[in-house]
Formats: sequence, C-alpha cells, structure tokens
Amino acid sequence: MKHRLALAWLAALVLLIWAQPAIAQPLSIEQRYQAGVAALNAGRALQALEILASVAAEQPGYREVQFLLGQSCLLAGLYRPAKGHFEAALEADPRNGQAAFLLGFSLYQSARYFEAAEILGRAHELAPLNPLPLVYRGLTRLKLGQTASARQDIQRALSQAPEEKMVRAAAAELDLTEGRLAAAERELRSLVGQAPSNREYRMLLARTLMASGRPEEAVPIFEVLSSGNNPRSGLLYLLSQALLRSGSSSAGREVLSRFRARKATEQRVRLLQATVAENPEDTESRLQLVQLLVDEKQVGAALLQLAVLQTQLPDDPRVARLTRELDELRR
Repeated sequence: MKHRLALAWLAALVLLIWAQPAIAQPLSIEQRYQAGVAALNAGRALQALEILASVAAEQPGYREVQFLLGQSCLLAGLYRPAKGHFEAALEADPRNGQAAFLLGFSLYQSARYFEAAEILGRAHELAPLNPLPLVYRGLTRLKLGQTASARQDIQRALSQAPEEKMVRAAAAELDLTEGRLAAAERELRSLVGQAPSNREYRMLLARTLMASGRPEEAVPIFEVLSSGNNPRSGLLYLLSQALLRSGSSSAGREVLSRFRARKATEQRVRLLQATVAENPEDTESRLQLVQLLVDEKQVGAALLQLAVLQTQLPDDPRVARLTRELDELRR
C-alpha cells in the first residue's frame, strides 16, 4: 500500500512540475529529483530532461543526476549532450561500467569513433560479461576500417549472446561490410520482422539493398526514415543517392538540396554547442543556440540549454520569450 501511495505521489509531482515553468516552482531539489526519476522510469524523456536539468543547473553534482540526465538524453535521441553527462557520472564513479558503456555508445552515435573505441574497451573491462560493449567496440572498429579487430569483437559477443538482437544486427552489418550481402539481407529481414519499429535495423536493410544494386527497393525505407521534422542530414543523403541511382533524378536533386541545408544547420548547432561547452558563461551564444533549437523544433536539446539560461539569466525577457516559444512547441 505504501509503495502504491509513493508511486501516486511521484506521478502527481511529475504532473505538477510539468504544468509549471521549469525551475520556477517552490519544490525542493530532492522533490524535483525524485519526480525526474519517476518521469524517466515512465519513459517520458522530455519531462525527465526538463526536471533533471533544473536540478543539475542548481547543483551539478546532486546525487546521480548526471547519469540520469545522460539516460534521458539517450531516450530523447540527444547523443551529443548525453556525452557530457556520462563523463560527469564517470568522474564521480570511475568504476561505473554502465556509465562507461553509455558514454561509449553516445560517442559512437555521434561518430566520434576513436574516443568511442577507447571508452568501450574500458566498459568491457569493467563489465566483461556484458556483450554490448564488445558489440559497439566492434562496430566502432568497423567504422574505422579495422575489420579484423571488429570481426573478433562481434564474434565474441555472438558467442556470449547469440540470440540478442543488437548482437545479430552487428553481425549483419559485418556481413554487409565484408560483402556477404545475401546473409546480411536474410538476417536483417528477420530482425525487421521481429522489431518493425527499430530504425537501425531498417536503415541497415536499406543500405544492404543499395549495396545489392536494388536502390528502388531502398527508396521507400529511406523515405519513411527521413519523414517528420528535421531528419538527420545523413538520412537525406542516403535517400538522395537511392533516388538518383533508381533513375529519379529530379527528386534526387531536390533531396540533395535539402541535405545540404540540413548539414549547414547541424554544423551551426554543433559550433554553438562547442562554444557554450568551452565557455559556459557565454550566455549570448547559449541564447542563440536555444533560439536555433527552438526554430528547429528540437525540444529536448532546447530544454537542456534553457534550464541553464534560466539559472544564469532568471529575469531576462529573452529567456522568458524562449520559454514561451518552447511551451508552445510542447502543446
């Protein structure tokens, strides 16, 4: 009974915080922390980000807030911001194998392969029975062209967890890279059938179809994956190539133009993120970054940066305006 009451209290607290402007509530830091944990456990990534970011902005070392913020970022698809949070978590607890793996995973997803390989090796040493550090170190080595080392890692992971979907997908990507296209396609079609909502499996299948000389079959997969607001530039590039190779020249050129525009925006975001990471007190750059993220409808990333601004410039009308714009996006 007490457990149910506690859960009900946490759920009510999450709703209370979500209904109010970030940070501007008379709740204690521990109450906000617990509400952020509840939101994360419920899979509400944006709620968790907003609440936990307010805690971290006030006390960066509060309990496990950095680790939880990293997890919230991953849940929201924010791989680059996740990196800093997992680094802070590891600094506080260097033996945390889960934080080491998730840091390596974040670096892999951000295409920082040399750093990812090193951290994933450390994660494997901390948790040798977990196949995932081996899988992602193998995939990282594959991106770096270290095929023999990649094969060794992935095969070791397969021997540990032959039925694990992520391990099977890594083996299929190894097959794709080494030209065993029929085997890769067979495994990926099986994985897509078992987990049709998994974007990575569908992406790998589309890439395999491209490598097999069947771009027209890859086009509809890439079109679905790149639909919605602000798709990643890499997806737009793959779609443009599939269209061009399948003979749809006009559509391919149009998507290629979109790819160039998205690439430029992503580079601007990365530049501003690097600027505020190097100089956290540069509020003008942070304001520009939040405005760009709001314009791009990247709600989760904007929430993280806005939480810092609300602490740095609590009475600034520009921050209040950005808060209102972000609230409108969330409705």
